Formats: sequence, structure tokens, C-alpha cells
Amino acid sequence: MEHRVVVAVVVAAAAVAVAVVVVLTIELTVLCVKVSLPHYRSDHFLKNAVIRYKKFLHLKRVAPDAFLVPCYDFDLVWHAHQLHPVSYSADTSRVLGRMFNHDDTVNDRTPGSKLSESDAKTRQLWKDNYKV
Repeated sequence: MEHRVVVAVVVAAAAVAVAVVVVLTIELTVLCVKVSLPHYRSDHFLKNAVIRYKKFLHLKRVAPDAFLVPCYDFDLVWHAHQLHPVSYSADTSRVLGRMFNHDDTVNDRTPGSKLSESDAKTRQLWKDNYKV
């Protein structure tokens, strides 16, 4: 009996692992398609993305407990910033009082999900703070 339970747990864990890989592959494919668009190589676009990233950090300072959801343009800037962990930690600690954790584990975009609700909250904060 115990052997069957262990096998069932292992099979269930393997199924979950496969599902996670499929979801991550789909997410990465979507990201690759988006960032391969020509405007992602435009200096103007990238400079604007840096400005928007700085505004995003300001929103986090304004709403420290909010789970903020970035747009693709400045999410890439955020990831690039993290490639320099010492600078990233120092910069975000200086702006926010602590290092800003980038949580890429939240992927459920269904209505009412944490990501969906947080995206709406982020958009509202952006609108309220930047009048756009």
C-alpha cells in the first residue's frame, strides 16, 4: 500500500513539473515574440522604457504593499537592472528602503486572479499618479 502511495505522489509531482514547463515555455514564447518586434530596438522606445521603469519604482514607493504588475517594455528594463545584482540591490534599496523583489511566479491571468487584480490596481495607480 505504501509503495502505491509513493508512486502516486511521484507521478503527481512529475505531472505538475511537466505542466510548469509547458506554462513557462508558453510564457517565454509570448515574451520572445513581443520583444522581437522592431520597436524594441529603437533608442527612443528603450529610453522611454527606462523612464517608465523609474516611474514604476516610484509607484512602488507610493504603494509599498501593492503587488505591482509591469508592462513588457519596462519589465525588460527591470530584468536588465537585475543582471547587476549589487547595483540593483543598492538602487532599489535607496529608492524603496529595501530591495525590490521581482516575483515572476505569478502567471495566472484569469479574471479575479492575483495577476489580473494587481494589473488593474497598477493601471489605476499609474493613472492617478501620472494622469494618463
